[in-house]
Amino acid sequence: MRMEAPQNKGLPWILELFQVLVPCETGDTAVHLWCREKAPGIHAESDITGSHPIYKPFILNPVQKISLEEIKEYIENNQLELIPTQYALSVPIIDRMYRKMQYGLQFDDIRISDQLIMNGHHRYLSSLLAGREIGRVCSQRTSATRSYTWRNVHFDTQDWDTKEEIQKFNEEDARFNGIPIQQLTEITG
Repeated sequence: MRMEAPQNKGLPWILELFQVLVPCETGDTAVHLWCREKAPGIHAESDITGSHPIYKPFILNPVQKISLEEIKEYIENNQLELIPTQYALSVPIIDRMYRKMQYGLQFDDIRISDQLIMNGHHRYLSSLLAGREIGRVCSQRTSATRSYTWRNVHFDTQDWDTKEEIQKFNEEDARFNGIPIQQLTEITG
């Protein structure tokens, strides 16, 4: 039985799973099959009678951090559709967004002008690495806008966000996705 991702775009997929809780001939539930196909890193427990839709009936297995080498390898081996206008990106920021996207969290759309990224470089690259779509909206470029090639972008291994900023972003992401802040803290470590 092949499960399709639920189409409710307003909820993180971890909540959408509750729309597919039906028995299957194999004794598994559709949510188990859907998890195996659509949600690597999440494993549904055999007992799906938990009382909280986030913590129970799922065991959160942390998604491995994305490394600088994996980012560079992805860029080397793939044709990226959009062109960066930012010379440097922070690997820890990409990693946090990547892990959140792996768990199905949604992010604001990125802003583009033609094929140029005007705002959202970290989100764009994280979405590609996580295999998730991210929305796009049109934006304006200025006369100062410069483009770069992805191979020439510098990936800084230092975190550009402070602990306070990370907490603020987690709180914003939790509100945006309608999930408890504790879950985001577990995802991002």
